[in-house]
Amino acid sequence: MPELTIGLQISHMLATGETAHANYELITPAHLLGGLTKLQDVLDPRTLNKIGLSPHLVPLFQAEAVQLLNLFKEANLNPREARHRLRAILGDGGYPHEARGSISRDPASRQAFERAGEIAAVAEASQTAVQHLLAALLEPEDGPIRQLLAEIGVAADALREAAAALPLPQVEVSPTLYLDEHGQDLVKLAEAGDISPAIGRKREMVQVIRTLSRDKKNNPVLVGEAGVGKTAIVEGLAYRIFTQNIHPDFHHKRIIQLNAGELVAGTKYRGDFEERLKFLIEEASQANDVILFIDEIHLLVGAGSGSGPMDAANILKPALAQGKLKLIGATTPVEYRKFIEKDAALERRFQPIRVEEPSPEATLEILVGVRERLQQHHQVTIQEEALQIAVQLSVRYLPDRRLPDKAYDLLDEACAWVRYGSNLSFNADDETTGLTFNLVTADTIREVVAEKTGIPVDRLTAQEAERLNHMAETLQQRVVGQAEAIAAVTTAVQRHYAGLHGGQRPIGVFLFVGPTGVGKTELAKATAEFLFQSEERIIRLDMGEYNEKHSVARLIGAPPGYIGYDEGGQLTEALRRNPFSVVLLDEIEKAHAEVLNTLLALFGEGRLTDGQGRTIDASNALFMMTSNLGYGPLAPKVPPAGGLQIGPLPAGRQAIENAVRSHFRPEFLNRIDDLVFFQPLQPAQMGDIVQIQLARVQALLARQAITLIYTEAVVEWLAGRGYDPQLGARPLIRLIDKALLNEIGGLILRGELGAGTTAQIRVEPDHLIVERGIDPDTEYEA
Repeated sequence: MPELTIGLQISHMLATGETAHANYELITPAHLLGGLTKLQDVLDPRTLNKIGLSPHLVPLFQAEAVQLLNLFKEANLNPREARHRLRAILGDGGYPHEARGSISRDPASRQAFERAGEIAAVAEASQTAVQHLLAALLEPEDGPIRQLLAEIGVAADALREAAAALPLPQVEVSPTLYLDEHGQDLVKLAEAGDISPAIGRKREMVQVIRTLSRDKKNNPVLVGEAGVGKTAIVEGLAYRIFTQNIHPDFHHKRIIQLNAGELVAGTKYRGDFEERLKFLIEEASQANDVILFIDEIHLLVGAGSGSGPMDAANILKPALAQGKLKLIGATTPVEYRKFIEKDAALERRFQPIRVEEPSPEATLEILVGVRERLQQHHQVTIQEEALQIAVQLSVRYLPDRRLPDKAYDLLDEACAWVRYGSNLSFNADDETTGLTFNLVTADTIREVVAEKTGIPVDRLTAQEAERLNHMAETLQQRVVGQAEAIAAVTTAVQRHYAGLHGGQRPIGVFLFVGPTGVGKTELAKATAEFLFQSEERIIRLDMGEYNEKHSVARLIGAPPGYIGYDEGGQLTEALRRNPFSVVLLDEIEKAHAEVLNTLLALFGEGRLTDGQGRTIDASNALFMMTSNLGYGPLAPKVPPAGGLQIGPLPAGRQAIENAVRSHFRPEFLNRIDDLVFFQPLQPAQMGDIVQIQLARVQALLARQAITLIYTEAVVEWLAGRGYDPQLGARPLIRLIDKALLNEIGGLILRGELGAGTTAQIRVEPDHLIVERGIDPDTEYEA
């Protein structure tokens, strides 16, 4: 007897269900007919999914079931109606089935299957199919089946003859059904125009082809950082196969991409994943034209292992060793070392091919190559300058990502920016951004970079160089009397933006030494505002909180297995989220030696590995450390002219430098760009500081539409009483809070000051008086 088709096997399973539903002990021929009439319900994709039919059997079953349904239709037999009438004829068998299990066939049913095999043999069919069983069931002259057909008006003999003469359906089944279901044919994607040619990766593609052609170890694995173009290399090969621009040996090859995550998805029972992978490997090995491509191949190592030793790697090893399977993998260097290199048996089956980050020049060629595709997709026009700016700004402002991916992302997002704007509403000419609809310019790229990094867009324009030339003058408007410190910071920033900043070091690393209240922190705030238009771009850490050895964990994050591992370090996490920042390390001399050792790598190479193994880039950060070392015992010195001068004098400066060198290790000091001495404030400088502080008070009141006016006498009064040679400008700030802000706050709360009013400051011998408005024309307004 020929073997049973998948349709006949399923119909027998359905007949078992009919028997149990009717409470019969054994399967009768009438129940077999009921199973045949129920095949149309299994054609529902949801039902096919439930019974877990193998992909290569689905088209065979569908063709067989549809052929039987067409036969029923020609005979005017409604399967659903026939099944319900047949159930009524049979009635209840009185044999309840308490548990699910197999149900045997009665002798008549067994004879029907034997007769179906004979009919198939006469028809020279390779398998016994549903039509052969139907013909066998219709041969008896009496019984429930004949009764059913008579009731519904179907000619039994004509149906039997038609069923016996029905040939097996001719179905062309793909030899790679599993691969077709779980993978993507990259060559077909190239044919559909969904894949572009790879640009500038000829060397890597040649290496892949040579490796695939080897007798042994013919499985290349592309190893490179995320975003350098590993997938693009394989897609480029697929494109060359499509265009036949490749060696003739590869003209008929197919590259099937498998997603490691999708292979594991849905395999909740042990053995499901292994079975699926074995089917895929078997199909790929038997098909001589298939090359598998598995991106993130390290995800398969350990996948499906459950509690036992079997995993994807152990399934892959025999197939790779035999040389029948052609496989291209892709992963990052870290994952390659962590998952593949440690398994020597697996590692020796692969031939690693290093994929380096392309140069900016090569990246520009890539963008030129994809320009037309992006223009068609977004329906925009991309200017040549936009391509160049995309490469330049991605290199400078996205250091944690790799070319060409980061430059392509900028360009792609800029196209979407122009196409749809920054608002939900449509505007053909967006006046708020100055971007012309359908035209991607260099300014568009700058807008996108500003949005991604938080750097103001005007900082990315060509006028930035002119603004940097006046950086010192701008800082001096806020920081008084510290020309040396301002010059040191300005020089480092200008050198960085001029492109003369060597290596990956931070923009600058400074150690500010000086007494309290002379402007060390203020210079950090002023620099952040100048560079990023916001004082909030400061990462400020009080190093007095890091005076224990274990404080390193707080700085860079706890190692695996320790409390707080998922939280990240206070410094590394802040730098990771805001790489363009001013980092202020206050009172650095209080930090523990292990904390200073951790900072060595950060200052030296501009990179630091956090507790989770991530590399944090600090090449766009400016580090400022403050210290009071050497200033404790300094006393005011009286020069011969009789005027008061506060150190440090040359001899005092040397003493301070000696104090710094005795506290910090030489290797730490060697990574500092400049040791900057802050001068104690002189009485003559207090007037300028008062003007700065009063301007801040005016800005604060302006938010409530209140105008503040004052005379020069107010400035002199505050300068004289707010000066303290030991404490710097902080007493002045406290004096302004006490003498002015407290008074102004009282006037506002009493309703004497409000929007549109004027507050005037008047000097009395021992205090200041704040009152509501006199004629401002007679007063000096700053």
